[in-house]
Parts: sequence; structure tokens; C-alpha cells
Amino acid sequence: MNENMSYYEILGVEPSTPSSDIRKAYVRKIRQYPNETHPKEFQLIRKAYEVLSDESQRAAYDSSGQNDDEYERLFSEAMAMMNNGKYYQASNLFNDIIVRYPGDRVARYYKALSLIEINSSDKALAIAKQLLIEDPNNVDYMELTVLAHEKEKNHDQAIRLLEKLIDRYPEKSEYYLRLSNIFVDTHQYTMSARTLEKKLIKGETIQDFPLLQELFFIYYLDNSYEKGRRVLYRLRNLPQNENERQQMLDWLMDTCDGITPRHHCYDDLVELIRTVNASQYQVVNNWLRQADAAVQTAATSAPVYNETYNQPNNHNNTTTYNQSGTVDDGRGSVFAAVVIGIIASLIFTPFVGIIIGFVYYYNARLIKTVVGCLVGIIIFIIFVMLIAL
Repeated sequence: MNENMSYYEILGVEPSTPSSDIRKAYVRKIRQYPNETHPKEFQLIRKAYEVLSDESQRAAYDSSGQNDDEYERLFSEAMAMMNNGKYYQASNLFNDIIVRYPGDRVARYYKALSLIEINSSDKALAIAKQLLIEDPNNVDYMELTVLAHEKEKNHDQAIRLLEKLIDRYPEKSEYYLRLSNIFVDTHQYTMSARTLEKKLIKGETIQDFPLLQELFFIYYLDNSYEKGRRVLYRLRNLPQNENERQQMLDWLMDTCDGITPRHHCYDDLVELIRTVNASQYQVVNNWLRQADAAVQTAATSAPVYNETYNQPNNHNNTTTYNQSGTVDDGRGSVFAAVVIGIIASLIFTPFVGIIIGFVYYYNARLIKTVVGCLVGIIIFIIFVMLIAL
């Protein structure tokens, strides 16, 4: 045993040895080289254990041991491939690093991320699980394992890990969002909303905008329209100063730009922007005019909820709502309401026409049902009378 040996060699373990076995190796070595008879060896063993038993020091030691030119070249090349979307080539290069440097967890971590991008999430999951065994408290490894479980549709395992992360870091909104999204994917809308409210009940600030926006969409997915409107009220009161108001307006416009005017929630979000802006910013006024024109163009189409939108300030969280069909809250189209109102104005008075137009717009489904029933009854009566004749 000498100073030129690596810490792993001093303790007699492999670079991939998990932390739980490092202490066992240390105990064996100090029994073999007690301080009384082997003071120099004992100090080397002690120093090796101090470094390798601490995860941050061990990671730094592993990296420093690999700072040769070949390692730097391979790693830089692999990251460049990854950043350019060439994930297959990146995974191969990270694998080369792993072969040459078996203890390099960083390369294994990025290889797993690359594998996920090329739809090899089963292989990525195997790597993530092993990394988590070696370092159970590493947040990056926990998040990687959650991602791999999500890709493999292992919802229960992903939920359990996210709940652990939330317990450990209750202030991090992204974990609540990811857990909520899993519940949405499995059509557990009540659980999804409850997850977000668990974070929001602690107090709402502008940083909670992504959670409130997500909650708004979830309530509409669940046909809980009144709860959705209450969330809009909470959003309206969220900004506490002018900077926050401008920030939220930007986020809301980005969200609307990411969906179509036919989206069921588009009108409500546009009205929220109108209310928050209060005609103050010209750039927002111009955007609102374009949004109103888009709504008028799409007025004759049924609203849809088959959209993807990106959460502001949360590049890792993209929610896709894939509820099939259309969502009907009973309203009629704006165009039909205007036409009916004009006809009623000609028959009666302009005021009555306006009232009838509004009544039709908000109660179109009920009116159509009633009219359909009346037409059916009339046809039935005529048919009976014809038979009697």
C-alpha cells in the first residue's frame, strides 16, 4: 500500500462499489492495518474512507481522476451530440466513456437521458435504478428514474418517487406539476387537482402561476366549470405589483398563442388578459384585437380540448390533453346568437332582440332540446290527425 494507489485500491474496492459497501471495506482494512502497528497505512485508509464515504467528495474525486485529455475529448463530443439532438451517437460515446472509466456516474446518467430520447426507456430505467442504488439520496438520479418510469408508463412507481421528492422538497413546484400530470394521464382529475392545491394552500405568489394555470385546465377537463372560473379569479388577483402583472400577461399570451381559438378555454383566458391589462399596455391591446378577430373566425366551430400547451418558466413540463371529442358547456355560437338577435330585433324591438340573442348564446343546448321536442310533438300530432282522417 502506498500513496500512488487510488482510494479505491487502498480500500480494495471497485469504482462502482455502492456507498453501503465502502464502510465495510474500511472496517476490514483498519483491522488489517491498525494504527498502532501500521500508522502510515492507517492514515491512507482513513483519508480514502473520508473521501469515498461522502458522495460529493467521491464525485469530485472520480471526476478529478478522469481529467485526462481523452476523457475531456469524449465527454465534450458526447455532450455536443446530445445538444444537437443526435442522441443515438451520444449514447454510444457515453458508453465508450463508461467502458474506459467504469466508476463515472456522470456518463451513465447522460447515457440514460440519451436512451430515453431514442425510445429506449427500458434500458435507461435499468441504468437509473442502479444509480439510485449506489446513491439513494441523489436528486438527479431520483428525477431520472421518475422520467424513465413515466416513459415506461410505470405510473405507480413514478408517483411513489415524486411523493418522496415532494416530502423532501415541499417548496419545489415542478414536482407537484409532474405528479399532477401523471394523474391527468391516468384520468384521475380529482387527484391531479388535489396535488396542486396541496402546494397552493401554503400561499399563492406569482411563482405559482404555472400551478394555477394547470389547475384551471384540469377543472375544465373534469367538467368542473365553476371551479375553473374560481381559479381564474385567483389568477386575476395573483400579481402584487406592476412587474408581476406584466410577467403574468406575457405568460397568458404565450399560453393562448400555444393553443387555437377553438380551444374550449381560449375565450376565458382572453377575457382574463383583458381584465388584467385594463387597456393599459398598447402591445396587449393589439394582441387582444387579434385574439378577438381569431375568436370571431372560429365562432362557428365547436370548441376542442385536444391541445398541447407549454407551461411558462417550466421547460421540462409539457402537458398534452388527449381527451377525445369536443366539450360542450351548453353555449351556442356567437354568429348564430347575433343572427337570431337581429331577426328578433326586426320582429320585436332592438332591446328584446339583444335579450333573445344573449339567452340563445348561453342556453343554446337547452333551447335546441326544447325546440326539438316541440317539433317532434307537432309532427306526432299531425301524423295522428292524418291517420284519423
